[in-house]
Amino acid sequence: MGKRTQPLIVAPMGKRTQPLIVAPMGKLTQPLIVAPMGKLTQPLIVAPMGKLTQPLIVAPMGKLTQPLIVAPMGKLTQPLIVAPMGKLTQPLIVAPMGKLTQPLIVAPMGKLTQPLIVAPMGKLTQQLFVAPMRN
Repeated sequence: MGKRTQPLIVAPMGKRTQPLIVAPMGKLTQPLIVAPMGKLTQPLIVAPMGKLTQPLIVAPMGKLTQPLIVAPMGKLTQPLIVAPMGKLTQPLIVAPMGKLTQPLIVAPMGKLTQPLIVAPMGKLTQQLFVAPMRN
């Protein structure tokens, strides 16, 4: 149905033990899977734009006790490892190499007790890891 210029908003209720499956209406031919493990106190905002020419924003708020797994379908050809220190109060900006022309933004707010795992399911042979380090 053409490109989406507005975000898809997914609001999980309480604790989720199964993945959320979001099917963006752009040039992605497979669903985008967002699988939070733990309790989210605010919605996840997932904003894919067509062929992913703009950032994908995943912004959980609150404390995550398990990894957040984000699986966009793309053509990333190299892995990317980002290890910020301590508590994150600003977004992580991840600039993947491949067919994305803008950065991938993963913006957790709150204290993460486990790494974020960003795992695109395109031409990547390794997962992307966004791993905040504990104090």
